[in-house]
Amino acid sequence: MPTVWDKYWQETKFDDELTINNLKNSYFWQGLKKRIGSLKNLRIIELGSGRGEMSLLMALEGADATLVDESKYALEEARKLYKKFNCRINLIQKNIFDVKKENFDIALSFGLAEHFEDEKRTEIFKKHYDLIKKNGIMIVSIPNARCFPYQIYKFLAQLFRMWKYGTEISYSKKELDEIAKNIGIKKHDIMESSFLNAFYHFLIINPLKLFGLNLKERFMDTRFLNKYGYAIIFIGEK
Repeated sequence: MPTVWDKYWQETKFDDELTINNLKNSYFWQGLKKRIGSLKNLRIIELGSGRGEMSLLMALEGADATLVDESKYALEEARKLYKKFNCRINLIQKNIFDVKKENFDIALSFGLAEHFEDEKRTEIFKKHYDLIKKNGIMIVSIPNARCFPYQIYKFLAQLFRMWKYGTEISYSKKELDEIAKNIGIKKHDIMESSFLNAFYHFLIINPLKLFGLNLKERFMDTRFLNKYGYAIIFIGEK
């Protein structure tokens, strides 16, 4: 996996302002902010962080952020990003399973757990849990097994050998409930991301852009539709 991701971070170009503004205005971030509340002076750690874009939003709200990633290229991109937004950051280049237990307020990851198989799919959740203090929370965002726009996109990308993310296995709510039970997490919630955003991004983003249309501005999200959104966000408390 490090080789796959080193290649990804070396080859991918980013529009920092656009990316952060889109995240800041996203259905996902607004819902997460309501759930967490104030982030001022909270210690957070992001595992398999890449550039740590979500942690950057938290840092801009006053959190003390630590990023952990095996890829030196990812952490170098993170350093550049945080400098651009005048934010301090603690960077650790290490295998996430080698990070020692600590008392963080929040342990999070976005797009990490789905890259593991078998028992590691539970172990990665336990690693988040072990890093938080009593009353701390863990936030794990993973692809939703019910998101058919994503599944179609992934199938076609793999079929035409355009898939560049290595092993990626989505999660179901049932599996997440079982993981919480096995770890001993007594209280957990599951948030859903926008289905219309996933539909727009994975299936028809290019044709719509050709005509200058934006599906997200023309339709409302609904609870029924969002159960098919791209991400499901597991939030567990200690």
